[in-house]
Amino acid sequence: MDHRSLFRIGEALALELAKQGGRLILSARREDELKRVAALTKLPDLDIMLLPFDLKDTSKATALAANILNKFGRIDMLVNNGGMSQRSEMEKTTIDIDRELMEINYFWLVNLTKAVLPYMKRQKSGHVIVISSIAGKFGFIYAQDIRLLNMRFMVFSIRLDWKQKRRN
Repeated sequence: MDHRSLFRIGEALALELAKQGGRLILSARREDELKRVAALTKLPDLDIMLLPFDLKDTSKATALAANILNKFGRIDMLVNNGGMSQRSEMEKTTIDIDRELMEINYFWLVNLTKAVLPYMKRQKSGHVIVISSIAGKFGFIYAQDIRLLNMRFMVFSIRLDWKQKRRN
């Protein structure tokens, strides 16, 4: 799944949540695309926030979560929908590409989730949703690294769910 597919999934989800009266925070690298989707939602400025950022740098995750809390007072849902794919045989993929894939496809998930969890725990509610590629379930010859990363998504999500159930 490439970034265009992920963006279309995010756009469709934003439009559906807006129809249901949701208040939205839209994030992506391209601010022009965020503005386009925001206009399509027809939400008033009070109910939408644009937070452009690059998943290569999630060091700002805590500050972004605080900005969201300042505007909306709570965080009910985090949809992890970003990512990067590669198309090459595993043994021909350089370690630099593998590291970049890990930063974008794994550490962003962990960093953003850790940034919102304290707020969700305080409000005693919240959902973390992970959207991943079908490559996580079925192997494709030119996407083996993605399959490994997507399996980590599933383990991370299950672990979060188990920890929350254990506390309740």
